[in-house]
Amino acid sequence: MTFPMPMFSPTVSAPPPSGPVVTYQGTIDSGGSAGNDQIYTNAPIGAADANRLVVVVAVMRRGAAATRSLSGVTFAGTPGTIHDQIAVIGTNGLTIGMASLVVPTGTTCTIATDWSNAGASASLSVYTITGLASTTIVDVKKASSTSADPSLANLTTNASGAVIACFAGCDGTGAQPMSLSGVTEDYDDDIQAGVDSRWLQIAMGHATGVASTSTYALGMTCGHTTKALIGGSWA
Repeated sequence: MTFPMPMFSPTVSAPPPSGPVVTYQGTIDSGGSAGNDQIYTNAPIGAADANRLVVVVAVMRRGAAATRSLSGVTFAGTPGTIHDQIAVIGTNGLTIGMASLVVPTGTTCTIATDWSNAGASASLSVYTITGLASTTIVDVKKASSTSADPSLANLTTNASGAVIACFAGCDGTGAQPMSLSGVTEDYDDDIQAGVDSRWLQIAMGHATGVASTSTYALGMTCGHTTKALIGGSWA
């Protein structure tokens, strides 16, 4: 007697993800007096990767109608590249800066931001990007307002690329949670009453698999009156 040969279905593995992988790693903040150096000791940066890009977004609110500038960001002592920063003055001065560096080894990294002087409150947020064709930033754009909600529609992105953005507001009362457009929100929190008893709201977000365009849009709504945003793209 003969028996039919058993049939086996082949095992099919899922294809690897296409394009960059963005991971939000965390945020630290200072709600009292914020010194001119903010340090995120042993910030998580995920698994080691030869082309792992660590992106930092730093925010400072000065307790006066003037701003501070971001003068440096170091990654385990190595200076990173500051891509851009935006400053806006209302009752308080508000500044957001974005920087990055390729950090190929380790699973943590001590990151320090150097500001021109101290402020009333500050934050430091960390992302990692892997799977990039190039670790060079494609574009960075920014917007601000002391009345309306700021937005932009001129960020250049490459096909299957990634966007990281930060949104900040101050000069309102209490917590003022944000609504973001153009990215998926990763973090939204109020940094409560600094040395001058005022508030700072910070939100972070990212997008992946974006299309190739020169008109990528980012926006925010928030109850604070002094507001700014900055966004960068990679591919």
